[in-house]
Amino acid sequence: MFPPLEGGIQREGAPLREKKRRHRWIIPAVILAATCCVVLPAASEDLKTVAIFPFQINSEKDLSFLQKGIVDMLSSRLAQSGNVAVISRQKTEQALADADGPMEMGLARSIGRKLGADYVLFGSLTVFGNSASIDAKMLDVGGDAEPVAVFTQSELGQVITEINQFAIEINEKVFGRGPVAATPAAPAGPPAPADAPPAKEPTPEIYAHPEKLIPGGFSADAAAPGDSGRFGGTQRFWKSRNFNHAINGLALGDVDGDGKIETVIASPNRVLVYRYDEKRFFEVATVDRVKFENIVGLDVADINGNGIPEIFVSALNAQRSGLASKVLEYDGSGFRALVKDAAHYFRVCELPARGSVLFGQRQRQSDTPFSSAVYEMTWEGNGYVTQNRVLPTRKANLLGFTMGDPMNSGQETVLAFDPSDNLRLLELSGSELWTSGSRFGGSTLFLNMPKNDRGQIQNKKYLPMRVQIVDIEGDGEYEVVSVNNKEVAGGRLSQFRLYTRTEMLIMSWDGVGLAPVWKTRRLSGMIRDFAVGDFDNDGKNELIGALISKEGTTVGVKGKSAVIAIDFN
Repeated sequence: MFPPLEGGIQREGAPLREKKRRHRWIIPAVILAATCCVVLPAASEDLKTVAIFPFQINSEKDLSFLQKGIVDMLSSRLAQSGNVAVISRQKTEQALADADGPMEMGLARSIGRKLGADYVLFGSLTVFGNSASIDAKMLDVGGDAEPVAVFTQSELGQVITEINQFAIEINEKVFGRGPVAATPAAPAGPPAPADAPPAKEPTPEIYAHPEKLIPGGFSADAAAPGDSGRFGGTQRFWKSRNFNHAINGLALGDVDGDGKIETVIASPNRVLVYRYDEKRFFEVATVDRVKFENIVGLDVADINGNGIPEIFVSALNAQRSGLASKVLEYDGSGFRALVKDAAHYFRVCELPARGSVLFGQRQRQSDTPFSSAVYEMTWEGNGYVTQNRVLPTRKANLLGFTMGDPMNSGQETVLAFDPSDNLRLLELSGSELWTSGSRFGGSTLFLNMPKNDRGQIQNKKYLPMRVQIVDIEGDGEYEVVSVNNKEVAGGRLSQFRLYTRTEMLIMSWDGVGLAPVWKTRRLSGMIRDFAVGDFDNDGKNELIGALISKEGTTVGVKGKSAVIAIDFN
């Protein structure tokens, strides 16, 4: 079963049109409720003082009411459970009047010291049309603790909800307390039928940091209220220890032939084999015989038919200008290379009638990652050879390609990302049946292309990430698993990407298009790769993901990532 959990996988809320109608009165109503419930803290020798600076508002419209409302809500939420005193608005504004220059951490600390504050909270709100982004920090004035920071993008009507969640995160991380129940007056709205009292909508835990997921055994949470549809039950989460490198690939399979499912993990330049068994996640093997430069994709399947699944490693050369992919197989004592330095991307898809099928796409020098056609590949003699073409040129990059029956019509089609990370449904001829019209996926892995002009420092072509067609429930109906990594610039910059928030999605075909029906809570960082399979060797499938907190691409900064697992049984 796929459970509808608060903080876990959950069904989408009201239709967008209905949400937009509610936005007209939600903001002022919630602000009014927030300003009416400030609770003064009890006197205590552990009392902490917080200075909340008015947020800088970047908007064509006059949103001064929202600026005031944000300060009022944060003051209310931080002071609500005691031991926290918020310095008065008048005193704070007097101190800010003497400040010179843009607000940054050094200036914020200086003003905080003048105010006698233990913490300062400052940020900005940028509004463009109906979209809004919040960039804010909670800073320890006298210490060196890492700031509690948030950057989020949402519809304008969700700003107060996002601010509320930021306050919850501050209360948990800085003051060590959970959210405090509040009962603000409800805004007036259409009367509910007498026999149907209004239901309280669950608040998603959108700022959950990966460290809050539970290591060791799986941890169960209670089901969230609401309509569970055909899915129900409880959600269980698990998180590995942190790795000091980014995880660039993730795959599941019995790669050593011992009857247990292993988790194959690819760092940028190594392949590691782990296993979850008896509530332990431990390393089984490291591939030492084969050297890698820049791994960008990973798959596991027994394509040569000898009973031992191969590990297909899509990798770039040292200059990132071409491919140097490899195929590994266990030989009884270790993993050896069946294929070295192939100029192909590899991807394995599970097809309803044929099982595991290998696909390949050649990467030629100076071609973009989307230039070549996609072919089915099979094992012949001592190697893998291309067979029939399944998708013509300039339609997809294989790393963001999958094939199956997502419409549950009995017809094989292709799902693939385009260069802008829009998800497209294609016939095998390449004709488009549907496009998402909005971005999914998102990756910082890239291929270096020749420079277009003298002034260009680098010409990156970003690679797409995995999308998968899976029968989640084993009922013969197929769903689509994908990821929504949130990029700070909204994909507007061709040579720069930074992802700070992520969520994993389950989508299904509703007769018109693919619609999200479930999603994880939003997590800090980005998902690089994911897999569906029997991760914990209990005979049932789980959804696992490679969650990256730090890529480690900056000199002197180590990467930080973890494997997370979600049990939907």
